[in-house]
Amino acid sequence: ARVDVRQGSWFLPIQDIDGKLAGLLSNPPYIPADQISGLQAEVGQHEPRLALDGGIEGVDDLLLLCKGAISALCPGGFVGFE
Repeated sequence: ARVDVRQGSWFLPIQDIDGKLAGLLSNPPYIPADQISGLQAEVGQHEPRLALDGGIEGVDDLLLLCKGAISALCPGGFVGFE
């Protein structure tokens, strides 16, 4: 199996492969913005806010990923989130 690892802001690094992606795995931010300050110290002090802050309801990035997956995935492609 061929694995191609790319890094960047969600779908920007893979614009050239729309409709060809076999799978999408991600651990996007999912904590509501107003709850970040109340996190346990070991979480809030060791993770950048960008990795934690999922927007007002905590689903901003999840929604972007689901929407983008529609055009990025090939037929039968899968999505997995932590």
